[in-house]
Amino acid sequence: MIELRNVSKTYATKTKIGPLSLTFPKGGLTSIIGPNGAGKSTTLHMIGRLLGMDEGEIEIAGMDVVKSHSEDLAKIMTILR
Repeated sequence: MIELRNVSKTYATKTKIGPLSLTFPKGGLTSIIGPNGAGKSTTLHMIGRLLGMDEGEIEIAGMDVVKSHSEDLAKIMTILR
């Protein structure tokens, strides 16, 4: 399961993504749909630690993506950019 709690990212004074609170269930297929500039890629980049978030928490399988070691996260998550 992937859980986002009050996650946000600010690029400029007028461009802000979030706060987002989402739960992606374990063992399912989830799609993120929206117009260009809605924050879909930014959200996925924050989940994968490719981009830092300004606020909030992200957990993957109960592991905080900010505080967990890369070796431990690599056992449960892969990213293909």
